[in-house]
Amino acid sequence: MVTRRASTFALDVIRTAQERTYDVALLFCRDQDLSEVADELRLISGQQKRWIKIASAYPYSPAVKGAVGIQRTDWVRIDRAEYDRCIDHRDYRPKPAAANNPPIGGKPSASGKRT
Repeated sequence: MVTRRASTFALDVIRTAQERTYDVALLFCRDQDLSEVADELRLISGQQKRWIKIASAYPYSPAVKGAVGIQRTDWVRIDRAEYDRCIDHRDYRPKPAAANNPPIGGKPSASGKRT
């Protein structure tokens, strides 16, 4: 099942390929639902008559059996420490409106009442 986050990610990869933003897409994940993105990028590559490489980087450990990258992409095995250094911890979600916004019709005073 494709989650909203994965589908948004997939659409971004496809849209930016159509806009010729990149030649290489390195996806830091193993989500097999994204194998369809690889197929779509091959179509875009043919339509635009240009080379596009797609690879998936994923953490590899001999202790974990069966870990593979996204099907129909090149696989880049990296150790867990390297994978963790690649994670973007920034929160890109819109920030909620500040609770301390002045009400319409005046500014709040120190006591919270309108002045």
